[in-house]
Amino acid sequence: MSLLSLPGGSYRITIDYDTASEALCRTWYQTAWGTDYGDSILLVKEAHTKTFEQISVHRMEDFYLTSGNPDLTIRSVTVQPTGQLQRVLTFICLCLCLAANILVWIRKKGVWSRLSFWQKNAVWGVLLIGFASSVPLFTNYLLNGADLSFHLMRIEGLAAGLAEGSFPVKLQPLWINDYRYPVSVMYGDLLLYPVALLRLLGFPLQTTYKIYLFMMNLLTAAVAYYCGKKIADDIPAALTCSLMYTFAGYRLTNMYSTNALGAVTSLLFLPVVFLGLWTLLNRKTSEKRIGPVLLLVTGYTGLVQSHLLGFEMAVLFSVLVCLLNLKAFFRELLTLVMAAVLTILLNAGFLVPMFDYMLHQNLHVFHAAPANLQQTGLFLPQIFQMFPFYTESAAGGTSSPVYMGIGNELLMGVGTAFFAILILYLWEHTVVRDRIRQQFAEESGSCGRLAGLMALGMLMSGYVFPWKSLGDLPAAGRFFSVFQFATRFTMAALVFGLMLTAYVLKHLRSVPGDTLRRTIMAGLCIVALISGGYAAEMLIAQGNPLKVTGASGLDTRTAVISGEYVPEGTYGVLLNNPEPEPEEGVIVSNYRKEKGVITFWAENTLEKEGYIKVPFLNYMGYHVADMETGRELYFGNGDQNVILTIVPAGYSGAVKVYFKEPKLWRLAELVSLMALIGTVSAVWVCLRRGRGTGL
Repeated sequence: MSLLSLPGGSYRITIDYDTASEALCRTWYQTAWGTDYGDSILLVKEAHTKTFEQISVHRMEDFYLTSGNPDLTIRSVTVQPTGQLQRVLTFICLCLCLAANILVWIRKKGVWSRLSFWQKNAVWGVLLIGFASSVPLFTNYLLNGADLSFHLMRIEGLAAGLAEGSFPVKLQPLWINDYRYPVSVMYGDLLLYPVALLRLLGFPLQTTYKIYLFMMNLLTAAVAYYCGKKIADDIPAALTCSLMYTFAGYRLTNMYSTNALGAVTSLLFLPVVFLGLWTLLNRKTSEKRIGPVLLLVTGYTGLVQSHLLGFEMAVLFSVLVCLLNLKAFFRELLTLVMAAVLTILLNAGFLVPMFDYMLHQNLHVFHAAPANLQQTGLFLPQIFQMFPFYTESAAGGTSSPVYMGIGNELLMGVGTAFFAILILYLWEHTVVRDRIRQQFAEESGSCGRLAGLMALGMLMSGYVFPWKSLGDLPAAGRFFSVFQFATRFTMAALVFGLMLTAYVLKHLRSVPGDTLRRTIMAGLCIVALISGGYAAEMLIAQGNPLKVTGASGLDTRTAVISGEYVPEGTYGVLLNNPEPEPEEGVIVSNYRKEKGVITFWAENTLEKEGYIKVPFLNYMGYHVADMETGRELYFGNGDQNVILTIVPAGYSGAVKVYFKEPKLWRLAELVSLMALIGTVSAVWVCLRRGRGTGL
């Protein structure tokens, strides 16, 4: 059905419809490059209206909707221009002006000219690695994968919560047809606030998601370079470390295929944690503690605020690192305790609400069946796999069970380049061992421990690891079950592989001449670049394209994936009614839902208590109160765990249903704020007094 032609710009489009069953619509329009499409819009039969965004810098000719549902009747379509595109373009212009001013300032101050030849190459190298690993982002669509809708909704829900005036956002709006979802309580989203603000400014949802991934690539390249430089004290070796780690097939698979945003962010912060811990436990007496402690606290905080599974893995392997450095551990025990306490204080604003829900809210995640890690382990060829060989059906999926073999698999192991590092380590310590001991006597043991930890991570990602036996142990079984997939332990193997790479390349200096060392570094870079580049190109070629401008382009019910954070016994696909549902004899009028608050006039004509089902899931923190007297009304769980408000016999009045953070949560947020101010102040004082941090 052809509707109209729209000039380039941004629009809010509202569909008024009737349908006997759920219908899926898609917008189509003609552009300079031919027919193009927009969001897929889900229309539920209970709602009757749907509003979505349309944004394009190009003119959209013959804009129309299509649907394969014969029961759908569209009564009217309303198109309203908005200032969304103008705000986005203005912001981009301001950013370009700011960048130009920064470049002028750098040139005026001679910052760039004071850098050495290799330092300039380091800056260019990190930028190029970040850009090159972001090639799949330079399209006008996303590559659809297993967790994409979940993470898109996290950004959209966070932006909607901020728009409602909530800060920090706890119960995110829009999820499950706006019945709300406590993803911000149970899953740290601090790092998503910047892109959520961009979404509020008007950027399309898929653009904000791409910006986040792009920044992850740049930051990961920079962190891997810093880690390599700190250990190897050599810029070419550090750039080799950065390229190998950033282009690791496992990382790119999580970024572009499975859309595991938490794992991608964990791979940014895990090197920070273990570099800090390793530096602290191997420091000389004259070296400062504050630098390693800052790395530890920053790394652990980043993991807590982005991926709890990554944090748990960091804790597990931190214990192993401490056991391997037992003497140094006891020497630095007080420092480690102080770092742990500071990390807890900085994250109290997230940890306290999370533990409060864990103790007092009956969520589905606590009833999930234990994961069978044994069946998700890798075969040996997969651990060192260089090229992915999968079809379109597997491009957005996850690793298959062991019984299905290797065919049609994603890159889930450490890859060929890091396997070569293990071979190089063995060669160094069998052929040139004496030279290494003479030149790097204090580091010979460190290399072996890192190789052992890397090998352990690879073993734990394999199907031969005794996961079944561990699962039969009550405490160990519950702990390891939360990791869900054995392949997650590839993250640990990659992090220790990164650090081992820096040591191995550093120790190559003991070999006479520099030709062999340069050849090896070039070979490692080529292998990593070909492997990661091929994987990215395969994903672009065979990935499933998806365009998502906003939440209207997502099924907000299935975005919860397996619904870990819904109350036990809730089925999100059944929560479609946007209106309250009163018992017969109870009258509801003047219903409004604005900024996370539901208000309505309720009148009970019965001679007994009545009830009203309110379209919010019943989570701790909700209140139901009479708007005139402020007296709270009793409420409980209705069908599908929605709020069931009990209306006394003969009651007549205005009712308000709203969420309010408990005072304990607010106190925890204040503690985190004070800890942050104290930490920044302490570091600032050290820098002002010329003491430095040792970073």
